[in-house]
Amino acid sequence: MTGPAILGLAFVAGLLVWGLPGGGLWLLGLGLVMAGVRSSAIARRLPWLDPSLKPLFWVVAGCVGLMATLYLQWRLPQPGTDDISRAIARLEHAGQAIELATVRGQVDSAYQITQSGKARFWLQSTQLLQIPTATGPAINPPPQNLAQSVTGRVYATVPLLQATGLKPGQMVEVTGRLYRPQRPTNPGGFDFAWYLQRAGSFAGISGQTVQTIDGAVQPDSWWSLSAFNPQMVRKRLVQSLVKVMGFPEGAFLGALILGRLAVDLPADLQTTFVRAGLSHVLAASGFQIVVILGVFLGLIRVRPLPLAVAIGGGILLGGYVWLAGASPSVLRAGLMGAAVLWGMAQQRQVNSLGALLAVVVVMLCWNPLWIWDLGFQFSVLATLGLVVSATAIAQRLSWLPEFASEPIASALAATIWTIPVQLWAFYQISVYGPIASALTSLWVSVLTVAGLIAAVAIGLLPPLGNWLASGLVYPMRGLLTFGEWIASWPGSAIAVGAISIGQLLVLYLLLVAVWQWPWFQRANRWGLVAIGALVVAIGPGWLARSGELTATVLDAGSQPMLAVRDGGRLLLAGAGDLPVAQFTVLPFLRQQGINRIEVGVVMSDRPDRRRGWLRILEQQPIANLYDQPLQTAASNVDRAMVSAARVRNGRYSNLTAGQTLRMGRANLTVIDPIAPALTLELGKERWFLLGNCSVAQQKLLAQTGQLRSVTGLWWPGQDLAPELVAALQPRWAIASTRELAPTVTPLLRSQRAQLYQTGEDGAITWTANQGWRAALDSIPSDQPL
Repeated sequence: MTGPAILGLAFVAGLLVWGLPGGGLWLLGLGLVMAGVRSSAIARRLPWLDPSLKPLFWVVAGCVGLMATLYLQWRLPQPGTDDISRAIARLEHAGQAIELATVRGQVDSAYQITQSGKARFWLQSTQLLQIPTATGPAINPPPQNLAQSVTGRVYATVPLLQATGLKPGQMVEVTGRLYRPQRPTNPGGFDFAWYLQRAGSFAGISGQTVQTIDGAVQPDSWWSLSAFNPQMVRKRLVQSLVKVMGFPEGAFLGALILGRLAVDLPADLQTTFVRAGLSHVLAASGFQIVVILGVFLGLIRVRPLPLAVAIGGGILLGGYVWLAGASPSVLRAGLMGAAVLWGMAQQRQVNSLGALLAVVVVMLCWNPLWIWDLGFQFSVLATLGLVVSATAIAQRLSWLPEFASEPIASALAATIWTIPVQLWAFYQISVYGPIASALTSLWVSVLTVAGLIAAVAIGLLPPLGNWLASGLVYPMRGLLTFGEWIASWPGSAIAVGAISIGQLLVLYLLLVAVWQWPWFQRANRWGLVAIGALVVAIGPGWLARSGELTATVLDAGSQPMLAVRDGGRLLLAGAGDLPVAQFTVLPFLRQQGINRIEVGVVMSDRPDRRRGWLRILEQQPIANLYDQPLQTAASNVDRAMVSAARVRNGRYSNLTAGQTLRMGRANLTVIDPIAPALTLELGKERWFLLGNCSVAQQKLLAQTGQLRSVTGLWWPGQDLAPELVAALQPRWAIASTRELAPTVTPLLRSQRAQLYQTGEDGAITWTANQGWRAALDSIPSDQPL
């Protein structure tokens, strides 16, 4: 390995270790160790150590790693003195809760649709107007003395109808709930605060209304100034495809061409292709660049490539990067494509590995925060896999026809090198991904080329473009059907649980060993490496969870959700809507390595609080699902739940009084199925689980005489009847809410019960050895993100 390559790797490594204690100091220490080894007699016995690299070089390499860590820290966005997040903190510190506020600013991006069906966009704030009302939105404008000048980027979400017609550059006022994002409050939860900080934002607003200030309406012509905004071009292009092909075929073709980040695809469709292992076809990166470059070189059959033609090809690639949004993965692929064109013009063979490292270093020098972009990580690792492993895998598949062996080898090579990061980020792997990728590679290539041609034709000659796009409806529909079919296979996505940094490092060391060391490159030893990787990835987590008994109350707002795990078996009880299931429960199950729920208990009869169970059933089989007896006619949600449970070979039944549900060391007894009220026994622990019932119902429960003292109480946070608390005499109580009823705290204090609140403490986990522990202490209002 050459000196420049080692320095480049040291720079990348310095960025990667930024979040570890000590950061780049570890690399500086490693450089000093290598310098000492190079100066000693041991160096003669290490053939892989280049003798031309002097001891001083290794010290310099260590310093490069340290400087990379410091450089990332320097480039990490921090809120300015006038940032809107600091204004929120000052108001909260002064005890002035912002119940409703208006943020004035400039729209900084075209809006996109979130998984919950709202519109999101970036807003460059200029003014904050606090509205002093406790009962609802104020009709009159707020007093001017409550307005203050602010700066900073705000993440805005509003109802979809409110965002209709919004375009970048417009001045608007967004009225709604202003907030500062928190760190994850649940195991496996998305770090929203870190996501915003990387984008230079430290505040968000959940808007109710959007009002345009200047009232200017930009023309909709393709040739207007707004048409040269890539966001608007992408939007018009996708709208044209949807108009011709229908939905979701048109939107999916737009995602094939431009990537899913540029197109608003339904969340269910994205989840389906992730489970099928085909998420890469929706990520604009190297695949589209290879297709464009292949078509260009196929049309320009001139060798050697003239410099003018190479420049033209570079402009073509630059145009695609501009149109696709210049995300890190697309930019990386575009730069490597330009390197290939330059090499062909200079009649030189391009060193793919060296070009990849050079492009990565240059991009990270420009923006070191891209090192944490998952799209960039997957793009780089997939390309590395293609460069170093695809040929070796294809040789092992020589018994297959060439048209089959090459796609399968490419899919396997790219997948193998991205699996460790996939485990680290998503806690699961797609079992059938390589097979699905190999079977669809030619299919997707043809659709991408045809889609690109149709997209260009739509812009230049709409009738021709519409005719071409209409011919792609059935092939696109077939691809969608194939993805859904693969995703429906048993075990299409297997959760393995969270892995540590050490496990991640060992997995990549095994891959490097197969790549670099001849002993590992023999086919009969690949199986040993695969088994070793499987043990490293799954073994530690499986051993840690095998005999463990835990209970976790998830932070799901005002919707209670309790998960009891006994080894690999899980009992899930509570109520939740779609966002709770999508963003809280399912990530938690993946982080815990749960692929099957043993017992599920629905603790709400409201359809909006039961939709989450339907989403869980779609992705996780539930062996035994117990439901509250319905007091009204069954809704569509109820019927869908029954059908989904039975389709996945689960048993559905109603709760009955006196019934006991058993799962290993956990016993759940039904006191009242309507309230609902249940007791949970975990060894010597006895807990009372209470649904969202009134104080009158609680008094009736206390009068039955069936209640006895318990260790703890879990309820949604509504008012508690003193008679019920006196009968239970809990030592602790957990409220699944952000806003506690005012009478609860003094009532529990009189019983000397310790109070937890998920809205303040985050998820709360109990283990037999450690008792209760909160995932998140209350963040002080003046603490910077």
